[in-house]
Amino acid sequence: CEVESILCKGIGDGLFFGINTSGNLYYGISGAGGTGSQEGSLGGSVADAEWHMVTVVFDRASDLGSYKVYGYVDGVESSNATITAGAGGNVAFSSNAPGVGYSGAYSVFGGEISNIYSWNRVLTASEVLENYNELKPKYGFL
Repeated sequence: CEVESILCKGIGDGLFFGINTSGNLYYGISGAGGTGSQEGSLGGSVADAEWHMVTVVFDRASDLGSYKVYGYVDGVESSNATITAGAGGNVAFSSNAPGVGYSGAYSVFGGEISNIYSWNRVLTASEVLENYNELKPKYGFL
């Protein structure tokens, strides 16, 4: 699967998200010391030459009730996936700076990015939608 990287935090308790060749959100996650990993599509096609707000939430501590990664496009959940124990599901997020647009094991992102925000906690679905609604008029999202 050819994937263009938007954000990559490396190996160890790493995480990654980007866009695959189908234009869908794509994620990767690994456990402590790189033990165990998983990756996959989170749906939500953004390959229509329009601006979109993309949000990926890695709930590695089960703050929302289960170990999952969630994908959102324009404030609406596109899909989610359970984070398996082998992928370090309950490994706390570390504050090492991620790389934006960094290629790593994937291709460098080939599109345009207006802003990237990172939170030190998981966002609820209502917070993702609230962020989208606040930014929608400023950026002219569909």
